[in-house]
Amino acid sequence: MLHVHRAASTQMLLDALGGVLRVPLDDPLTVEPIAVHSRGFERWVAQGLAHHLGTADGDDGIAIGLDFPFPGRLVGDVVAEASGLAAGDDPWTVDRTAWWLLRLLERDPSLAADTPLAHHLAGDQRGRLPAIRRIADRFDRYAVHRPAMLRRWAQGPDAAAVDVAGATLPHRLAWQAGLWRALRDHLVEATGVTSPPERLPDVLARIEADPDALTLPARLHLFGLTSLPAGYLDVLQAVAVHRDVHLFLAHPSPTWWEHTVQALATSDLDPDVLPRRADDPTRTLARHPLLRGWARDAREMAVVLASRGVAATAVPATSAGAPGTAATPPATLLQRLQDAIARDVAPPGPPPDPADDERRALVAGDDRSVEVQACHGRRRQVEVLRDLEVPPFAQA
Repeated sequence: MLHVHRAASTQMLLDALGGVLRVPLDDPLTVEPIAVHSRGFERWVAQGLAHHLGTADGDDGIAIGLDFPFPGRLVGDVVAEASGLAAGDDPWTVDRTAWWLLRLLERDPSLAADTPLAHHLAGDQRGRLPAIRRIADRFDRYAVHRPAMLRRWAQGPDAAAVDVAGATLPHRLAWQAGLWRALRDHLVEATGVTSPPERLPDVLARIEADPDALTLPARLHLFGLTSLPAGYLDVLQAVAVHRDVHLFLAHPSPTWWEHTVQALATSDLDPDVLPRRADDPTRTLARHPLLRGWARDAREMAVVLASRGVAATAVPATSAGAPGTAATPPATLLQRLQDAIARDVAPPGPPPDPADDERRALVAGDDRSVEVQACHGRRRQVEVLRDLEVPPFAQA
């Protein structure tokens, strides 16, 4: 079964994950995967789980028997195994695709003629592989986020080069379809392994039909996700037919999430052709300007879930200070900003003359909860952060 947990606080998500893990599996030696987005985040999650997995209340716990892959590696290994490939043997990984693409273009440079890639291939030899690596990475992103588009591109040389919505690509972009199709034919001829988007329908059917198609444990988790590609969700839904899959999703505002879900409930979403960002019906729903700019990934995650008919359950607040919950009135500027984002309240702005200024004044003149540091480079930013002695994942 697919379980989707959402919260505006990673600590609340961690408490929910700890509650799930406290229920032991049948085999005590099973290693449970918890997919995370970075190695630093992995350490924080492992340390936090040690407070939940002890034999009693307190700090006597230890987090063992856990594996922390990246979400892409977890889903990629599932697709490869269900395709009959050993882990790590899929030739369609980004690193391997870049070398295949380099070999293809050295054999037939005309594939890059009249394209932006031609400039890099004709220039300094040291710039060739980085440029091709970026193209391979772009193709990999297409496969993850827009598999239906690549399936259209694979229909043959007579197929039109179309975009995510099925419209014909402009001339300046149409070369990508031809290059990807040439790469696909080259790889299939050399390895016999077709592209992941083309494999995906058969892979999903096999996973759903055969519980032994995968060697995964009976329970797996993806933690702290702020974005969720449609292709990943399709694979996880198939895995959830015979296993418990827990998604722990982070978003900035419970109020905004509910408004977004309500708006999506009345929209007509095509699972194979999700809307462009410019056509997304939810892009203007946020009242707070920071939500409109910074919550794009979370909003698109809500669109993906709605397109598959998946509902996310809010994690119960574990403290009175959790975002979006009743608590003492915010005192500092940072707390007021966090409260406005959590409740999706637009800032009042300057009052028109001669109206009274209804903006709340700072409680204390020495409030330094929000500071703007002007730095001349990224290294200096890190140095300033170190000098401020701000602990990582600090809770305001």
